[in-house]
Amino acid sequence: MDQNESKMKHRDVEDLLLPDESGKNTIDIESELRKDSGDKPKKILTGSTITVIIVAVLAALSLIVIYSNDNLSEQFDAILKGELGKYKEELRKVQEDRIREIEDLTGNKYGSVTLFYSPQDAQVMMKQMKYTKDCSSFAANEEDVLLCLKKPFDYTQKPEVKEIDNKSLHLDKEKKEIVDSLPFNDMPIQEANEERTIVDAFEVEIEIIREGYDPRKFHFTGDKNRIGVLGEGWESKYWDQKGPGIFMVDFQGADLNPKPETAKNNYMAAVKEMECIKREVAAKREAGKTVNQDTVNGVYSEILNKHEFKTVEEYNTVDNALRTTQPEWYEGFWKEVEKMPCAAAGL
Repeated sequence: MDQNESKMKHRDVEDLLLPDESGKNTIDIESELRKDSGDKPKKILTGSTITVIIVAVLAALSLIVIYSNDNLSEQFDAILKGELGKYKEELRKVQEDRIREIEDLTGNKYGSVTLFYSPQDAQVMMKQMKYTKDCSSFAANEEDVLLCLKKPFDYTQKPEVKEIDNKSLHLDKEKKEIVDSLPFNDMPIQEANEERTIVDAFEVEIEIIREGYDPRKFHFTGDKNRIGVLGEGWESKYWDQKGPGIFMVDFQGADLNPKPETAKNNYMAAVKEMECIKREVAAKREAGKTVNQDTVNGVYSEILNKHEFKTVEEYNTVDNALRTTQPEWYEGFWKEVEKMPCAAAGL
């Protein structure tokens, strides 16, 4: 190789070298390889491009979150339509309606009733049952509380039972004490806690009993679906709202039906007293004295009531039953009545 060729080759090698910090030449192998392979240099992402991508991704995620939630979706749509104020007003109204409905479902209710019955020396046995609906586990969400409160009470649960005392249970039989009526005010029908998450429903079972009479049984409830649930022998009464905060049951009184033997004894006592009045009236009239028939009828009514006959029709019913079912006894009894002595009644 001559000297000229050696210089040319040395120059070609120098062309491949790049000066380093020391001023010496180095080989940019990566650039040379790109030239040889024909590849173009890769583009490098700038900071602004990365920011745009991140914003776009976050926006997409936000939209996914918004449209996966009904409330956020409705609010976002309202913003797009320029109706955010209207949307908020509708939300406020919905919340007010929900609160009002919760208040209606949990409002305290109390009722008043007066019990009257015959015989007036009967005993009134009363039991109060309390059933509880507990929605406190949903207290964090008004919508869930409302859904829970709307569910019916579970009457299959064992209720809390309370005996209700009253003066009919403490009568002195020797003194022949009676009860004209038993008034009850502010009897609980429904009560709720202050948070309105626990509600109690109350029912009352009443049995009016007297020896020699068939008992009467009543069931007071504030739930119309409970009417008749206790079955045969029970008379259900509903606490009906008669005015603001006024609840009453349609109680028309309870007259106990005497058992056959009791009715017979009452009939005998009444007949004997009325027979004596009849004789006294006849004697006075024969003597020329005036006896007002209305006065006589009033005395008869008092005698019938005294012996547990509320009306003349009821007395006649027993009279007819004894005449047809016990004819021999009936005939013998009236013969005894005709012969019995009477004391003056003082008419």
